[in-house]
Amino acid sequence: MNPHTKSQRLVAEAVVTGSIVKVYSSLADTAIATCTFGSFVDTGDFNLASSSITQTNASSIPLTIGTYLEGPFAAIHMNAVATVIYYNGELKVS
Repeated sequence: MNPHTKSQRLVAEAVVTGSIVKVYSSLADTAIATCTFGSFVDTGDFNLASSSITQTNASSIPLTIGTYLEGPFAAIHMNAVATVIYYNGELKVS
């Protein structure tokens, strides 16, 4: 973990909202279904309205086994393959 990362969590088939630093693909067929690049601002309700959004991507991003995709992300939607999420602060998984 880099010094700016607080924690890590394993997620699959979920929408993840929070201050996401990066994602790690440890399995085949991992993909980010959609994502929002930017800095997450925690207002207590996980609403992205107060966050600094730089780009929204509606296209799937495939990840090769053993690779990282660096953020920052404010939100990501992962496919059904378990993926490691590195983040700071609180994280909402739904």
